Amino acid sequence: MGAAAVSPSVLLQFHVPFMASVAPFRALRYDPERVALTKVVTQPYDKITLQMQDQYYDASPHNLVRIILGKRQAGDPTPASGAARAFSFRTPSLLCMPIRSAFACLMARQYWSGVASSVSAV
Repeated sequence: MGAAAVSPSVLLQFHVPFMASVAPFRALRYDPERVALTKVVTQPYDKITLQMQDQYYDASPHNLVRIILGKRQAGDPTPASGAARAFSFRTPSLLCMPIRSAFACLMARQYWSGVASSVSAV
């Protein structure tokens, strides 16, 4: 018995595009007129030690660490959910949303084994 032939139309149903579909969006941001950005932004969440987390908590009651990690103790396996805290940040209008959608640019410098490299993304 030979293998059954598959029509091209059946194969096209499972076509996966090779390019990502991206679209601009309206991101929530801290309102720099209501809060000092130096007091509320943090390192990436996976780089924050318990000592750094305590410093961020002391810096501001509205620090981003309260949303992304919540308060955790040494030995806790996972951070607490930040959804309720994120909602509470919107209440006093500390966060704002732009009127128009946009793309965000990211520029970062990272060091690996003493060698610096730059990363840029949209």
